[in-house]
Amino acid sequence: MVMRVDIDEFWGETKLKKIIDKQTIAVQKEKEEKRNGKERSLYASDYGQCQRKVFYQFFPEKYPVPELNARVLRIFHNGDAVHERLGEYLRREKEIGFRDEIDIPRDELEVHGRCDGLCTVDGRATVVEFKSINRDVVSEPKEEHIGQTTWYMSMWRDLRKNLREDFGFGEFDEVEEDDLEGVESASGRFIEDLDDSEKILLFSKGEIVGEIIYESKSTNETFHFSVDWDDDRAKKVRLWFEQLDWHVKNEDVPKVKYEKGRFPCSWGRSRVKAGRCPFYDVCWGKKQSDST
Repeated sequence: MVMRVDIDEFWGETKLKKIIDKQTIAVQKEKEEKRNGKERSLYASDYGQCQRKVFYQFFPEKYPVPELNARVLRIFHNGDAVHERLGEYLRREKEIGFRDEIDIPRDELEVHGRCDGLCTVDGRATVVEFKSINRDVVSEPKEEHIGQTTWYMSMWRDLRKNLREDFGFGEFDEVEEDDLEGVESASGRFIEDLDDSEKILLFSKGEIVGEIIYESKSTNETFHFSVDWDDDRAKKVRLWFEQLDWHVKNEDVPKVKYEKGRFPCSWGRSRVKAGRCPFYDVCWGKKQSDST
């Protein structure tokens, strides 16, 4: 026999819902504990977000982060599941040598990040980014996702240049595996000392490219967008991180221009979709409503 559930009880009062919400939060806390209390760093995925929001996260004692609710956490967890599934599809195609969840190299800005994927497509090193999205159709990639992918491309680009110089090749020389058989690099490395991502970079041809792959949450259709290397875009992305890095080091709250009733400060009207930035009250509280 199937019992009819009252709508108010359905939204928040059944015992099973309470269990799911409690365990959703527990899973997230376990993930955070694995970070071993590491301090907040700049992340490539920060690009394009409200700089003030990111800034606050560096100073949790002064700007404590309210605990995310279970529904929002499940959105993040669902995105993780999409990454794992799409990555598995690409790993099955041995020809492209897909490698996923790779820590990106870092330069003096110390921007952290994990690249969703790196592989070889038609001889070119290809940076892959997976994104789940709440749309039936995606006509163009989001600017923040292009910027994130561009940062990954720039870090892999620098690593490839360094690798080729180490082994005595030019940045855009075509390198074959036979060329390096028994060859010791200037730093004393051999080809067998390289990891999979380094080999992908070293033996790739032409410019490094990117591909952003969206999967619609409602239809499961995928939408693919190529990202070519662009010097001007790369400079813009770098400047964004340099500015944010300056604000953090100088403990200077970034100035931003947003409206409190619109994204990214708040969004949605319905009970299910409505939400606010976790620092909404910090920016828009009665005493600070004019500070943004």
